[in-house]
Amino acid sequence: MQTIVIENRDHQQSTFLAAARQLSYLEIVGVFDQWEEAREFLLRQKVQLVVLDIQALREEGIAMGQNVRAFFPEVKLLYITDADTYHYVLAAVRANSGAYILKPYTAEDLDYAVNASRLFQQKLKKRIFARTFGHFDLFIDNVAVAFKSSKSRELLALLIDRQGGVVTSDQAIGTLWEYRANDNATQSLYSKVGKALQEQLEESGAGDLILSSRGSKSINVDKLDCDLYQFLDGDETAKQMFFGQYMVDYSWAEYRLPGLMRYWKS
Repeated sequence: MQTIVIENRDHQQSTFLAAARQLSYLEIVGVFDQWEEAREFLLRQKVQLVVLDIQALREEGIAMGQNVRAFFPEVKLLYITDADTYHYVLAAVRANSGAYILKPYTAEDLDYAVNASRLFQQKLKKRIFARTFGHFDLFIDNVAVAFKSSKSRELLALLIDRQGGVVTSDQAIGTLWEYRANDNATQSLYSKVGKALQEQLEESGAGDLILSSRGSKSINVDKLDCDLYQFLDGDETAKQMFFGQYMVDYSWAEYRLPGLMRYWKS
C-alpha cells in the first residue's frame, strides 16, 4: 500500500517509520511538511494511504485531512495523535471518513488502524467522484477508472463540465472532433464512442451516471461528487484546491478558466 506521511519538519517520525517497516504491505513513498507539495505528489502518483501527524500539525493537519477527502476520495486517511491532541481528531475522523492511532503504539496497533481506515473509506456517501482541477479523472468505489478509449473519457469530461445540462450529438461532435466534418462517418464514430463509454460505466456498476435520450446526453449530477461542483457551491476547501488548472488535457475546457479565476479571487 503506497503511503505518504505529512508532518512537521521538526517533528521526529521514528515511531511511525519503525512500526511501518514491520508491515510488509506498507510502502512509504513520500514524507512532506507542506500541503502544496503533498498535493502535487498525489496528483502525479497513485497513493492509497495518507498519514497525518496531528500532534505535529495541530489544526493545520485537520484542514489537510479535509483537502484529502474532498479531492482525493480514493485515498485512505490515518491520523496520528496523542492525549494532548486527541480532541482535534475525533471530529475529523467522523467528518472525513478516516481512522486514528494514539501514541504510543506498536506495529500491531498500526496494522489495526490501517484496516480501520479501509472500513471508514467504504462509508463515503457517493460511489463516484470526478476530479477536474488539473487532469480529469473519474473514481468509482475509490478506484480510478482506466478508460479504454480517450474519446470516451473526453465525452464524459464534457458532460461533467456541463453540470447536468443537455449536450446534443451535434454539440459533442463539434467539441470532440473540432476539425472533422459532421457527416455520417463522424456520427457513426460518435455513436460508437458513446456506446463504449456506457458499457464501461455499466461494467463498473455506474450505468446510471449518464442520462440519454434521442440525440442528447447529460450527466446525472445526483450520482457523483465533483471538485468543480463543490467549488461553484462556495466550498472553501474546494477553493483551496484550485490552482488555476482545469481539465488541462482538453482545449475546449479553457473557456471556463477565466470565470473560475475570478470566482477564486473573490
